Amino acid sequence: MRDYLVEHGMKYDETIDNKVTARKDGKTYGFSEHQQAMVYSLLSAQRPWAEVVKHLDEIDCIFFDYDAEKILKQTDTYFVDRIREIKSS
Repeated sequence: MRDYLVEHGMKYDETIDNKVTARKDGKTYGFSEHQQAMVYSLLSAQRPWAEVVKHLDEIDCIFFDYDAEKILKQTDTYFVDRIREIKSS
C-alpha cells in the first residue's frame, strides 16, 4: 500500500502501518473508529487525500467526533451542508 500511495504522489502516513499492525496484534476497533474511517474513505474518493487531510479536525467536529447518538439526531442535509461549507472556504 505504501508503495502505491508514494508512487501516485499521495500522502502516506505511518499510522496506517501502526493500525494494521495493531489489528494483527488483536486490537479491535470501536464503532466510532469505523465511522471515522468510513467518512474519510468517502471524502477521499471524491478528491485527493492531501486535500482532505487539511480539514480533518473540521470534519471530525462536523461528525461530533463520531458520536453515533449525536450523529443520529441530525438531518441528512446537515452533514452535506457542513462539508460543502469547508469545500467553499
